[in-house]
Amino acid sequence: MIVDESGVSAVTKDEIIELRDSLSKTASHINAARIAEVVQKNVNEDLVKLKIKVYTAFSAMGIMAAIIVWLVDVAMGLMN
Repeated sequence: MIVDESGVSAVTKDEIIELRDSLSKTASHINAARIAEVVQKNVNEDLVKLKIKVYTAFSAMGIMAAIIVWLVDVAMGLMN
């Protein structure tokens, strides 16, 4: 039993150890959650960058395809 100023407390040493372990585990979980949040933010930023690259590549290919079609059209017009 743990003795406090009012007398004998109802909390045992084993309960205090268990509470301390529980608080330690909770702190570890909080730290893990913070790390996971940072990782998620980095993944989201990388995903946005990847989307921008993909959209840019497809836009460039679309513009090139339109230019090729236009050049073929001009060439066909000159042949007639």
